[in-house]
Amino acid sequence: MKWFAVAWLLVAGMGMSYCIVSERNKKIHRLTAMEQSLKRLAYYMFQWHLPVKEAIAFTLKEEKEILQVFYTKLQEVLEQQRA
Repeated sequence: MKWFAVAWLLVAGMGMSYCIVSERNKKIHRLTAMEQSLKRLAYYMFQWHLPVKEAIAFTLKEEKEILQVFYTKLQEVLEQQRA
């Protein structure tokens, strides 16, 4: 019975560690994608001298997943401020 408890604790600990590491890796991947996206936005704004609205439109065309939603919402806010 003791061996069963030890094995159960070992497997549970390994499962929890795997879950934590995989979540951390997903967060790192998302943050890396955000960093690259913001660098692209800065490139359009400072190298091409585009206004914010046009730079966001160019960046929005290249993005996918959650960042596309972020830039869409940002574009909507800029439109509301313009009106």
